[in-house]
Amino acid sequence: MNIKRSFSIFGLIVFFSLVLSLQTLAQSNTNHQRNILSKPIDPWTSSQVISPEKLDGILTSKESNKLVLLMVGFDFLYDQGHIPGSIFAGTASDKTGKQLIQKVYRTVKRAE
Repeated sequence: MNIKRSFSIFGLIVFFSLVLSLQTLAQSNTNHQRNILSKPIDPWTSSQVISPEKLDGILTSKESNKLVLLMVGFDFLYDQGHIPGSIFAGTASDKTGKQLIQKVYRTVKRAE
């Protein structure tokens, strides 16, 4: 067997091995993405979550005057829409935001 032919065969083997490896990697990545998308990660347990209907019932009840809702987030999101009666308390991502949250918290009237 001559050297040119040996290198050609070796080159084809390397090329097809690389193609097969890339195809396997791409398939594995697609399956991983599919698994991530199919299982949303929820940091809360079901006992820590309240349904919108239940929250609406609480907000419209006679006891709602004892409830204070603070909207912690960006002001433009609060301006775009928020739960009626909620108070904008700033962001928690920096020192200034945390200070605003504390200030709002201190000014909220406490139920006796």
